[in-house]
Amino acid sequence: MLSSIRGNTLIRILLVLFSLFIFAGLFIIAGYFFIGVSAPELTVPELTGLDIAEALKELDNIGLVGETSAIISTDTTPIGKVVSLSPPPGTLVKKGRHIILYVSSQSPSISVPNLIETKLVEAENILKRAGAEIGIGELMLGEIVSVESDSPAGMILEQSPAPGTLLASGSRVNVVVAVDKKGNFMPNLEGMRLDLAIDTMSARGYSVEREPYFTTAWPEKTVQSQKPAPGTRLSPNIAIKLIYAVPPSPNAYSSEDFSLKNTSETYPVEKTEAEKKNNEEADEVQ
Repeated sequence: MLSSIRGNTLIRILLVLFSLFIFAGLFIIAGYFFIGVSAPELTVPELTGLDIAEALKELDNIGLVGETSAIISTDTTPIGKVVSLSPPPGTLVKKGRHIILYVSSQSPSISVPNLIETKLVEAENILKRAGAEIGIGELMLGEIVSVESDSPAGMILEQSPAPGTLLASGSRVNVVVAVDKKGNFMPNLEGMRLDLAIDTMSARGYSVEREPYFTTAWPEKTVQSQKPAPGTRLSPNIAIKLIYAVPPSPNAYSSEDFSLKNTSETYPVEKTEAEKKNNEEADEVQ
């Protein structure tokens, strides 16, 4: 009987210890959750009067993200200095919050957007939107340099000037783009501006033949089709041909275009609705 009592006592002790263990675990989990939810927020620092680079660095050091926006200075504030912030200094925000830095400028400027880890085919539209959103023009793609990388082909690895730099409308942003280490593949250039498409292939060491296609279905001087097709593995001496759109008028076919090809060649022309109607009426008369 004594052994039975001892056995029951041991079971009770084990149950109590197990319950304490469960309670302690729940208490620790609840503590972590409470601390995570109620963690103190960050205070937006006072950055007025600082240089752009210094202000961006200070925000980065405390876990906030700075974005620049130019305003025309109407007082004696030196050019390139932070005039104000949004949200203002002293505001409590969470880590990672974007803080807009309004910077003094002599003329309207565009803040260079971050193109890193975006696709080259998307970069041009991103640059255009950067200026369009504040109504002062647009930025353009500049030099395109290709390097072998483990990153997906066509991804932008570097850019110059850096994100946040203030530029005048019409300025160019140079980029470094990844190409596959296992071999070059033909990118999708359809819909891209002709000059950018040529720069893309030239940066990879390929010469490009251009062929016009008279049409109104595509914006002027944009790539309508390409040879070889997107995704084709490119050999070192492969011929690249870009078929690009031009308005259905011989006057729009510049002397530069004629100098690139044999002018005796004929090119496909998209007929206008009026031309199609005239041809139908002529057929009926015959």
